[in-house]
Amino acid sequence: MVSALTVDLCSVDCDVDRVTEFVESHCPGAALMSDIGSSITYSLPATQLPSFEKLFEDLSANLSRLSLAGYGVSDSTLYEVYCQSPSGFSCSV
Repeated sequence: MVSALTVDLCSVDCDVDRVTEFVESHCPGAALMSDIGSSITYSLPATQLPSFEKLFEDLSANLSRLSLAGYGVSDSTLYEVYCQSPSGFSCSV
């Protein structure tokens, strides 16, 4: 899956399954990429671009209910897109 955006959530001791359900309910096809320490990262598919605005509005409105301290959004780099291509190339830094 080539993502359009990566969402990094800063948790305060949240229920990752609950947050994942929340993200997926707003953006079908979202994938949990990592859950390390207080950081949870999701990849959002480009095909769901119209749903991003509502996801971010609802995330902002529900931060405390989801036990999240905040979130950040970044765009995929060409390197990330290349590494995720189905061509089977292997990438290393």
